[in-house]
Amino acid sequence: MTYTAPSPNFLKNGLGTDSSILSGELALIDAELDTLSAAGVGGALANTKIIVGNSAGTAAAVTMSGDATIANTGAVTIAAEAVTLAKMADLTRGSIISGQTADNRPTALDAKTSGRILVGDGTDLASVAVSGDVTLAANGAVTIGAGKVTEAKMLAITADGLHAKRIARATYDFAVDGGVVGDIGLGVSLPDNAVVVRSWYTVLTNFTSADDSATVAISIPTDDAAGIVAALAISGEGDIWDAGHHEGIQVGTAATFSEQTTAARELTLTIGVQNLTAGKLILFCEYVVLE
Repeated sequence: MTYTAPSPNFLKNGLGTDSSILSGELALIDAELDTLSAAGVGGALANTKIIVGNSAGTAAAVTMSGDATIANTGAVTIAAEAVTLAKMADLTRGSIISGQTADNRPTALDAKTSGRILVGDGTDLASVAVSGDVTLAANGAVTIGAGKVTEAKMLAITADGLHAKRIARATYDFAVDGGVVGDIGLGVSLPDNAVVVRSWYTVLTNFTSADDSATVAISIPTDDAAGIVAALAISGEGDIWDAGHHEGIQVGTAATFSEQTTAARELTLTIGVQNLTAGKLILFCEYVVLE
């Protein structure tokens, strides 16, 4: 019961003397104060207690608990791991929580820095930057890094299915590789069980030697005697070592396919007769892999 002060008319017309009426009102006030004091309201209140109405509709001193606690300064602290997915707002299907602003606070649930997402680290959620083979923009756009889609990350080339075309590209440059008579590995290897089905090359700088009698060939060592381009002198028929596009032996017909490799083989340019004095080409070999 809550005390209510009497009206002036009650005090004027009330039964009893003024002193008895006043004494009765003070007794009611005193009882109300006792009730409030017992509930912790007014006067002393235990450390970190708060006043909450109970089931009987009476104010009571209680300790805040559950998902949050409160300090005697009024600061509320959310308990560790209390913010579960069930207590978070729903995300549209296919969406993720991604940073949007320049805010870089370390709290896991912020994740506001552009390009950051929330990821479980085994015990908690952590705000991390997307890195590795892809990056993430603030609008959710994912960018695959240059050169990240390697052979190892594609469907195995011996498996049935849809594949990207396999093309080996290799460069010979006299200014880099020199032109001494002998074999010059081009730094690119066909895999085991590879068959070249088409080959071509583009000469960017004419090949020359002292009197253009030097021969040049492009081969698949060990497994294919004919190779990609048979040895021919610079001065030979067809000017195949002059600037421009030129076909290799493999022209897309089964009869011209290379021999199947029995191990990984490095594409090789072979110089004969006379050292080169100039020359640059880019070679392309389209290939498949058998069993």
